[in-house]
Amino acid sequence: MYAIKRFSFIFGILFASVIYIFGQEENELVAELKTLYPDENVVVLISEVIYTLEFDETNVPIAVIQTQEEQYISLQPSTYAVDVCFYDLYSEILKHKKNREGFFDPNGFQRCGNFEIDGIFYHDEQVCEYYLPFEEAGEQQTVKTVKKFNDLKYFIEVPFSQNYPIVNRRVRLELPKSVDLEFIEMNLEYFNINRSEQTDSVSGLKVIEYNVLSMPMFNGIENLSGYSCSYPHLLAIFKGYEVSGEYIGLLGSTKDLFDLYSSFVSESELSVELIEKTEQLVQTAKTDTAKIAAIYY
Repeated sequence: MYAIKRFSFIFGILFASVIYIFGQEENELVAELKTLYPDENVVVLISEVIYTLEFDETNVPIAVIQTQEEQYISLQPSTYAVDVCFYDLYSEILKHKKNREGFFDPNGFQRCGNFEIDGIFYHDEQVCEYYLPFEEAGEQQTVKTVKKFNDLKYFIEVPFSQNYPIVNRRVRLELPKSVDLEFIEMNLEYFNINRSEQTDSVSGLKVIEYNVLSMPMFNGIENLSGYSCSYPHLLAIFKGYEVSGEYIGLLGSTKDLFDLYSSFVSESELSVELIEKTEQLVQTAKTDTAKIAAIYY
């Protein structure tokens, strides 16, 4: 009995020491982050995003899978963060799950629905928002998201920023040899972003990685130009793929893009109200140019 009590006592001292050391390191981390981000309540400490391809039984690529983990850390007590993930008619959220200090946490809540700006709902874009409450400074929470792009033509970008400052982010792109997917770097020269690439000599799988350090938050910056001109991101163009020795084009030419736009018109279902309003606007116009001016001006 004495040995058991003695062991319990020693174990308790060791455990308390570990907790104390960990607390000291955590406090030092928070102090350092507060120096780097004095105006922020929450930052993303570590972010990892991986893009892979999903194939059907005939080896045809049918979807792009985005797997993402965001590790948030609070710099102030009694604060919160909101993890945001967008989707639309051509994509879906397979997983959006919060973990807290390594264990599943049933607290917090998630809302998914129409995207809204200034009271205006955008029905063509949906959003899932996960509310993350923090009680103490230094508290960390991780959100894992799996998003599926069901139409390859609508996988159009790879972002490097988000709604909170990011201390460290790794973006990994896994591209099989049969896929013709081009990435155009946009606005990367202004930020601390390093790129590496390697190709497997056997499978031909190309792996491109971007390591991002100290990515700022862009929300709330006055007089900031548009996303394509300011935000660091990759413009993705899914040109096509090869299957059984045959190349299948998707968006590899201007004609492919024109055919895509034309399909929007043919698939559109116009409401009676829209038809009536359009006819009212152009009823006095004699030429196509005049009709366009009447509608848009």
